[in-house]
Amino acid sequence: VRESLINEMEEASSKMEFEKAASIRDRIKVLNSVIASTSINIKSILNADIIAVCYNYGIAVIQVFFIRSGLNFGNKVYFPE
Repeated sequence: VRESLINEMEEASSKMEFEKAASIRDRIKVLNSVIASTSINIKSILNADIIAVCYNYGIAVIQVFFIRSGLNFGNKVYFPE
């Protein structure tokens, strides 16, 4: 998703659509923030592996989050064929 947004931002910039490029840049910043966040604190869940699946435009992505002691200890992304 991030690569797609970066390509879209660069294309908008090359077409001198700077407002659109700036909007996409802001979306990339938010996406990076979500990916990098480790401060998720879910008090009711101490230890869990949370699996998220998304299928769109013929592409599937699976993301697994590792929650330990109520904190997000990272994630792993899979793109099945």
